[in-house]
Amino acid sequence: MNFPWTVGIVLLLFSTTTTALPTLNHTVATPNFPAAVSEAQILERLATLDLPMEVEHTDEVVRRINQYVYAGQRETEKILGRTIAFFPVFEHYLSLHDLPEELKYLPMIESGLRPTVKSHVGAAGMWQLMGITARHHGLLVNDQMDERFDPYKSTEAAVRMLKQLHKQFDDWALVLSASNAGPGRVRSAVRRAGSSEYNQVTKYLPSETKRYVPAFIAAAYIANFYHLHQLEPQVRSIFNQDVRVLTVQKSLSFSQIAKTTGLSYQDIAKLNPSYLQGYIPQNSKGNFLALPTSASELMRKKLVTETLKTNQDRVSTLYIVAPGDNLDRIAKMFNTTTEEIRQWNSMGTQPVVLNQELTLFLSRDYLINRA
Repeated sequence: MNFPWTVGIVLLLFSTTTTALPTLNHTVATPNFPAAVSEAQILERLATLDLPMEVEHTDEVVRRINQYVYAGQRETEKILGRTIAFFPVFEHYLSLHDLPEELKYLPMIESGLRPTVKSHVGAAGMWQLMGITARHHGLLVNDQMDERFDPYKSTEAAVRMLKQLHKQFDDWALVLSASNAGPGRVRSAVRRAGSSEYNQVTKYLPSETKRYVPAFIAAAYIANFYHLHQLEPQVRSIFNQDVRVLTVQKSLSFSQIAKTTGLSYQDIAKLNPSYLQGYIPQNSKGNFLALPTSASELMRKKLVTETLKTNQDRVSTLYIVAPGDNLDRIAKMFNTTTEEIRQWNSMGTQPVVLNQELTLFLSRDYLINRA
């Protein structure tokens, strides 16, 4: 018997094309606002944004908004389409680490929400993490895997980085500046300014970094008010499907997954861009495998066959990790232990992630008492 304790969130998965950073970051001439949307209206809307730093009206903020609305309109609509996929993931990790939810706008300016973007200096992924930073926060970057491309693991690493930077600077504008220029440059700018006030420090920052906070404010604006500029999120229908995440410890090729699920090799690769060689390496801690719901059901049944054989005195059920969930909460909910959940799902020491499928083996006494 199988009871689907599911909490569904539609994730639109992602393109794996490696490209340059979005054209929104390119300097273009600033057009005038159309008469129907005055600059005064823009300023009124900016004042309503709830961001973790002071929202100032500057020429750079307005210029960036114009880039989103006019010169970069087509790309803006693609980015907005990707927010449907990735904002729930960002919100999940930001909540787990008690950081402001509004930091979810940061990857909009870093990568245009493209998971496999690489920069000319070697930063990669939606959060544009450098290799040394990624490894410092526990990500694998080698010839088999680049977990900077994994939307779950890269997000947790980025959130941990932002949390550490906030402990150093205690000011989110300086934190964002440090994420762009590096903490050393920001510390130097603070010393030169003789102040830790962002408005005093910014004059000593590199030119690109001076534009970073205004770019963040503009991204937050467009994410909240795009509809008032007649922009519409563009969603690629091929990825418009419910997606689940499984944990895999053993080595598993994309060809084997395709044979079990009926998915194409190409679709599996698109949904799992961190695996660079067409297979999931063996990992005692567990690796993530993202699949459409129908395919994940087939794959999950294959993966838990042995576990089922050793738990005949219990009833199996499926639970889908919801926003804010952690193993302790799930274990208490179902009167079991975190160790048992890890064993049942071959999880090793990995934390749970949003939309992860967990197989639980519930005691019959628990089910009777719950009925």
